[in-house]
This record gives sequence, structure tokens and C-alpha cells, in this order.
Amino acid sequence: SKRERQVPARPRALARTAVEGGRVLLHHTRYGKHAGRVLARIEAFCGEDLNGLLLSAGLLCPYDGGERLSWCLPEG
Repeated sequence: SKRERQVPARPRALARTAVEGGRVLLHHTRYGKHAGRVLARIEAFCGEDLNGLLLSAGLLCPYDGGERLSWCLPEG
């Protein structure tokens, strides 16, 4: 949907602000099972966990490998 194509701008902007052009560290990297996707824990060089930051901002949904919703972000 159009909304699904627009939503990535919000987490991308938050991540850019947290990193501020610095380095990031990737932990627990592995290939996902779809389309060559890479899964990882992302940490700003200052030590901030970007995954946790996106989760607490409501811009990321935890996924345990089970059935997922068609789109998990709230409206708005």
C-alpha cells in the first residue's frame, strides 16, 4: 500500500539522528530467509541500541518467526 511505502522514512530519520553520521556496529548478523535480507542488532558507535530505540518509538515490531500481521505499525 502507499502507506507501507511511506512509513520507512520515519525509522530512517530516527536512525540517522541517533547515528549522526558516525559508525555503527552490527551484532548477531545472519541472513534472513526472504530475499537475501540480512538481520542484525544495530548499535551506534556511542553504544545506543538502535533496535531498542526504534522499538520504544513504536517504529519497529518484534517478530519471533511466527505468523506476522500484514502491517504492524499503528496509524498516524
